[in-house]
Amino acid sequence: GRAWIWDVSIVLQVPSKNQAHVEELLENRAGELAEGIAQIFRRAQNNQLREPGLESLNRQIHAFVNQVFGKDAQGKDRVKRVLIPKCKGFPAE
Repeated sequence: GRAWIWDVSIVLQVPSKNQAHVEELLENRAGELAEGIAQIFRRAQNNQLREPGLESLNRQIHAFVNQVFGKDAQGKDRVKRVLIPKCKGFPAE
C-alpha cells in the first residue's frame, strides 16, 4: 500500500546495422516507449522489482521494445539485449 518512486536506467544493445533505424524510432516514438515501459513498472509486483537480476522486468521490456522496433531484413529482432544498470526504489513519503 505504499507509493514508491523508482530511479531507472535502461540501455538497449543493438547490432550496428540496426542502430540508425532504432535511433530514429527512439526519437519518433519516445512517448510511446516511455509510456509502455512505465506501464510495465506500474504493473510489476514488489518481488519483481527486487529481483537481483531484474529478470522479469528485463524480459517484459525486451518483448515490448522488440514489438515496437520490429524485425530487421533477416527476420531477427532489432534489439539484441536490454540492460538495466540502475533500478533503485525510494518511498514517496
